[in-house]
Amino acid sequence: KKFVFLLGYGLGSLNITLLSTRTNLTNIVESLLIRVMNMVLRTRMQSFGDENSESNNSKIEHNDNKLKKSNAGSTSTSPCAKSFFQEARIRWNLSPLFAKMGICLVTFFFTIHLVAGLMDVFYQYNLPFIKNMNQDLHGDSFAVVINTFKRPEMLREAVQHYGETCGRRMGVAQVFIVWADLKATPPPPEAFFEDSPSIIRSREQTKKNRSTVQILRASKDSLNSRFQPIDDLQSDSVFMVDDDMRIDCQSLWKGFQAWKSNPDSMVGYYPRLAAATLDQKYVYQAWPTVWWRQSMNFVLTKASFFHAKYLRIYSDPQIHPPEILDYVDQRMNCEDVAMALVIANATTGPMIYVEGSVTDKGLFNGISTRTSGAEHMDARSKCLDDLTQVYEKRGWSRPLDRVFPLRKASWVQHVTSWQYRPSNLFEWFALENIFK
Repeated sequence: KKFVFLLGYGLGSLNITLLSTRTNLTNIVESLLIRVMNMVLRTRMQSFGDENSESNNSKIEHNDNKLKKSNAGSTSTSPCAKSFFQEARIRWNLSPLFAKMGICLVTFFFTIHLVAGLMDVFYQYNLPFIKNMNQDLHGDSFAVVINTFKRPEMLREAVQHYGETCGRRMGVAQVFIVWADLKATPPPPEAFFEDSPSIIRSREQTKKNRSTVQILRASKDSLNSRFQPIDDLQSDSVFMVDDDMRIDCQSLWKGFQAWKSNPDSMVGYYPRLAAATLDQKYVYQAWPTVWWRQSMNFVLTKASFFHAKYLRIYSDPQIHPPEILDYVDQRMNCEDVAMALVIANATTGPMIYVEGSVTDKGLFNGISTRTSGAEHMDARSKCLDDLTQVYEKRGWSRPLDRVFPLRKASWVQHVTSWQYRPSNLFEWFALENIFK
């Protein structure tokens, strides 16, 4: 209703402005026609000699007087403005019809987008979730768990970013490193902060802002190790992240606020859609389809918040089917899908998407980019089908059959659907499955 009111008000103001300037536009057109007539008369006088020159001169003099009177009626407009609007009017009149229609359409959509963007500034963010906010229930800090494998420089940058650049001022109390390289000895925690390019000026402030760092050595080389329970957690909130993902500090804090209002759900920056076909098969869909269909049902764990209890549930064979853990070990893939199924099976509401500023430093050399895009998307679709069948064999429901509107599942609310955007620009290029 607010949008319709403001749009009507704006169009009404525009109509009043056009009506008030109608006289000026008429004068401009009349002046243009008089100038053209004078040019024609002078050309005829030069072509046909002096015959009838007196009558032509009188007509030119008459037109000049008329032109002066026309200009005298619009003396309130500055010369620069007059020349600009006159030239614009001439160009508009000389433009073909299809060009005029194109300009009108572009102007219309630009105006709508501008109005909607301005309304976003005054629109109440976090509207669907603000009632659930409980600042004291889960504290004001969380733990970052970084998954890494044989990328020491990437890991060092990640620890400095989350443990020092963001640090305690952004709620990062602890940083845990899942060390899966069984053959190498991890460095001491303080080594990650040597020669760090901290943005905080004072050395004392830097040390106060630093999070504590602990290394968790995996018992075996398995992607399931990233979800092992952590005994020394000081809070219920866990931010799971890959070593090549950099979440802007403000976006990180925004995600933590979103999780505090939905502590039983998973909150992340990469929304996905498991789209069911007629034969009950899943097709793994990335951001382009999520945006086009305005729907999603899970988020990726490579940058996500969830409750620490899910670490215990995932690793407990009495609760979580052990054949799923074996499946992940055999294929060295799909552990994030497995965790998404655990959380979707435990909740009824949507997982929450948070618009943020995310840099993926492993975009062109990560694990998922070692195969072609189509092969990767097909493998993910197969993961969804195979892991869901495990749930069905146990008589459980299919967790990802529940699909939620993107607006309902988004922490940041927009006026219009087209204003929703991905956290990373390269998300737009995941086009492999859009026609499936």
